Amino acid sequence: EAKNAINDIKRRQISQEIQEETRRVAASVENYTQTLQSVYSIPNPDQKLKAEEELQSLIHKSDEN
Repeated sequence: EAKNAINDIKRRQISQEIQEETRRVAASVENYTQTLQSVYSIPNPDQKLKAEEELQSLIHKSDEN
């Protein structure tokens, strides 16, 4: 019975960690989506290009982490 209780606690911990990671990823995707939308709504082509380059740089940095 104690073993079952320990396993239940472990399962809950893992489930909580998965939920937290899912929320973190969802927030990251939401942030990326908003940034992407703002980049593509820039009317000036030069500013748009610069923003796209900055966005690619941020994506590259986040991939490294």
